Formats: sequence, C-alpha cells, structure tokens
Amino acid sequence: MRHASLMVPILLTACVAGGGDGAWSFEDTLAVDAGLSNGELRIVSEDRADVSVVFSGGGVGRRAVQPEFTISDGVVTVDAMAGLFSGGELEIAVPLGTPVRGRVERGELSIELEAPAHVDACVATGDLEIRVPSGDYVLSMDVGVGDLDVAGVTHFGGASHALRGCVAAGSIGVYGD
Repeated sequence: MRHASLMVPILLTACVAGGGDGAWSFEDTLAVDAGLSNGELRIVSEDRADVSVVFSGGGVGRRAVQPEFTISDGVVTVDAMAGLFSGGELEIAVPLGTPVRGRVERGELSIELEAPAHVDACVATGDLEIRVPSGDYVLSMDVGVGDLDVAGVTHFGGASHALRGCVAAGSIGVYGD
C-alpha cells in the first residue's frame, strides 16, 4: 500500500484542470459535425449568420486539449475526440435550419433546434436529447441498452427532415416543442 500513496502526487502533477478553454466563430457554414470524448456537447440553433463554438475543458498531461477544426465544402468539423482522459463542455450555436451531426463517447448530447433541420446524433455511453419544432420527421432511433422517449414528433417517411439518434448504453429523448 505504501507504493499507492507515492503514485497519487505524481499523477496529480500531470493534471490539467481546464486550460483548453476557447471560443471560435465560422461564417458561410452549410452544416456542422461535432465530436467530444467526455463531457457535455450542446448544439442549439439561433437567429444568427455564423457558427459559434465555445469549449471549456482540458485533459490529463502537461498539454491543454482544445478542439481541432476543419472546414470542407461548407461543413465545419469540430473534433474534441481527444481520448479517454480529456473532455469538457462544448457548446455550438448554429444558424436556423443548419443540419447538425454530434457524437459523444461518454457523457451527454443535447440538440435544441428552433427550426427543422437534419439531425444525426450518437452517444456511446450516456444520454441524448433532441428538441425540435413539433411535426413530421423521418425518425430513426436505436437504443442498445436503455430507454427511448418520443413525444411531439411523428415519423413520416416523406418528411423533409430526418432525425437519427443512437445510444449504446443510456437513453434517448426526442421532443417536439
């Protein structure tokens, strides 16, 4: 047991508490694709022209972890999938009607859209909540182990927008407001 007490101070000196905080914005965006290793990812739509990204997080090690960004054909990819020992809170605001894709390994994913848009969202372990305007959507939900709750939206194969969600272990809530 004597060795375990020596290891704790060594590990604590390597921790980064925060340090990866930042805010970015992108214009002329057609879609957003975001991924987060651990923590909370929140995507909201607002009456705005740009995409806003705010990250608060860090990781284990001497280097602070921040998301990496790529832009291709109008799609902004926000990659905060930095591994098992990093994560935080990632909030993304998109213009109304912007298609979104979100992935979280461990944690929570919340998508709140004020206007209909395509949604593709998956959580490995944790919870997924999708809030959209009430109406018809092409719905495709898959829950490995957990619960599925759908209210205020209806599945219609000919709908203009699709909502796809998956959770390996956790719950999915899809709500029309």
